[in-house]
Amino acid sequence: MAATHLPQFVIAERYVGTPWPNSGPQGRAILVAREEYEQGNIEMAQRREGRMEYQYAIPRKFTGTKRPGYFKPEQ
Repeated sequence: MAATHLPQFVIAERYVGTPWPNSGPQGRAILVAREEYEQGNIEMAQRREGRMEYQYAIPRKFTGTKRPGYFKPEQ
């Protein structure tokens, strides 16, 4: 991973305009982060730096609002 602000929380990176990884270590990290976000344990954020975008998973000090099904597609 590139040196960025809060690098310890970067879980994935991509070039602008390309999809986030769905496989490999970064894809798995995104899936785990989505589950943790839905449970209210982390906050997720993105940052753009030049041609790169970074996905962050930042732990919360206290469990926040649970968001079950937040990342499930609408039917």
